[in-house]
Amino acid sequence: MSERTSSNLLPRVVDPRKLANRGQHLVGIIPGAELKRVGEAIGNTSSDVTVDVTFDMDGRRAVLRGKVQCDLELDCLRCLEPTTYYLEADVSLGVVSDESYIEQLEKGYEPWVVEEKSADLYSAIEDEVLLALPMVVYHDHECLPKSLYRVADPGAVEEAEKPSPFAVLGSLKDKSNEP
Repeated sequence: MSERTSSNLLPRVVDPRKLANRGQHLVGIIPGAELKRVGEAIGNTSSDVTVDVTFDMDGRRAVLRGKVQCDLELDCLRCLEPTTYYLEADVSLGVVSDESYIEQLEKGYEPWVVEEKSADLYSAIEDEVLLALPMVVYHDHECLPKSLYRVADPGAVEEAEKPSPFAVLGSLKDKSNEP
């Protein structure tokens, strides 16, 4: 990631409708330390997030489109050691004043509920990063010897014959039929 200066830090609080009316294009950095929920989700502090977004109007609706990028240190699920994961996610948010307008959003937009004039841009971007986190991560290289990998052989596992939970009912039925 590039070195952070105060000139390339994105503002935390923005007026998305005003920026959309102007067709404002923002490029900058959100400090990883500001994304507390991402840090909690991955177990450490995330790196700075590079954001390249454009506020625009789609009909009468303010929208935000662009990309977010960052390098995250995640645990490899094979060896449990840290590995760097490059995350890049597309952002397509439609600004709505309350949840009742969510159904009116065009397809392809996620809702960004902005009840007041201004909103927390960092929180909206953090939501997008959280949604883009991978389910599993592995090192690009062979981090463990193949001899340690085990793949279950479906034929090797024997199913233990378990008695039916209804077997007792069957024995009761048999007793009731006796003279």
